[in-house]
Amino acid sequence: MSKGKVTVLGSNGHIGNTLMWAFRDAGWDVTGLGRINRKPVPNTRFVKGDADDIAVVKAAIAEADVVVNALHLPYDKWGNGAAEAQLQVVLNSLKGSGKTLMFPGTIYNYRAADRQLTPTCDKAAKRRVAAFAKTSSA
Repeated sequence: MSKGKVTVLGSNGHIGNTLMWAFRDAGWDVTGLGRINRKPVPNTRFVKGDADDIAVVKAAIAEADVVVNALHLPYDKWGNGAAEAQLQVVLNSLKGSGKTLMFPGTIYNYRAADRQLTPTCDKAAKRRVAAFAKTSSA
């Protein structure tokens, strides 16, 4: 029995792909969205498309209870409000849906002086993701 349906936007990235595996292993029905299925996860669904297209995002999240925004633009594309515009597409796609949005951050969401990273950070993050996926239900 499924714990719920989750869509991971940016399913090929480090965070997105880790979440695809974690949610699947925890018994969720998982859908990923990306331009190509570069890192396929068995027994999940993949939607090919551009996350800058609101119609594509709406279609990908249509049946989801939980939406994970793991989108991350290449560094050379961050300027001129591109990251904010991409986030706005996600928010507009969710508007009025009542779906839960998970928006994991990276070091780039914070000033370097605000956070200290350690070599165990990655392992700890994976444990938290796995714990959330196992205990959460829609």
